[in-house]
Amino acid sequence: MDQTDEALQQAIAAVEKTGERRITPSGEGSMTWHVFGTRDPVVFLHGGMGSWMHWIRNIPGLARDVSLLIPDMPGHMDSAMPTPYTPEAVGAILVEGIDKILGPDRSYSVVGFSFGAAIAGQVARLGGSRVRSLVLVSPGGLGLRRGQIEGIERWRHLTDVAERRAVHRKNLGTTMISDASHVDDLAVYIHAQSTERAKPVSAPISLGGSLQACLPQVKARLAGIWGAQDPASSPYMPERIALLRGLQPDAPIVVIDGASHWVPYEATERFNAALLDILTPSLTGPSTPTP
Repeated sequence: MDQTDEALQQAIAAVEKTGERRITPSGEGSMTWHVFGTRDPVVFLHGGMGSWMHWIRNIPGLARDVSLLIPDMPGHMDSAMPTPYTPEAVGAILVEGIDKILGPDRSYSVVGFSFGAAIAGQVARLGGSRVRSLVLVSPGGLGLRRGQIEGIERWRHLTDVAERRAVHRKNLGTTMISDASHVDDLAVYIHAQSTERAKPVSAPISLGGSLQACLPQVKARLAGIWGAQDPASSPYMPERIALLRGLQPDAPIVVIDGASHWVPYEATERFNAALLDILTPSLTGPSTPTP
């Protein structure tokens, strides 16, 4: 391990230590959750081939206002792979985990990023009236037209760590982050650690239409947040906004300029502010710590 990796691990561990780990079932094994804060609960679901660290920059600022429940979703990082692997099955596993952490009657909101948004829709559907808000961040699973992304390089065949990291850095700049100066060592480390430990199961769900199909059954207040430079969404942004507004005409929509797909990381402060503004009508103030 080089000094840079050691410093990054220490920085991540420092954030992790401000919360606690919780374990719930996933398939034949378990799912790891990271819980931060003691206010109104909000479940945060990471993107495909990701992990809880997709939200690493958001945690310190948001934990003052909400309680964050962030899993490594089934099949990712420290969480076991279930069978079958469908949006409905994964959503059910997450709802079971939420019930174990919060209790079966506690209300909560759900924020899903990319692939996590497709799963968040299932969580909100299954959670019914318990789910106050569903915030879709650069959502996959809408079944709408997507911009063409070229130049993604393969990395699994590379045995040299430095060569792998170089490819991860390039791919982040191609798909996830708009400004090359924002592709810092922490982003590359998180991306490398998360993708290299994930099962390759999320892409079919992200590219499918399961989220669009389940949204009419969701009772929660809908909202959407995108980065204006997201290569997958930006060419067809009006279609995405029309979909949400067709379901809920007053659905809050935020498009953050100067950010790409991983908008919570690239534009952390603006994302946090936009998210809290969206969630505010659903928040009830201080609450007791989660059991």
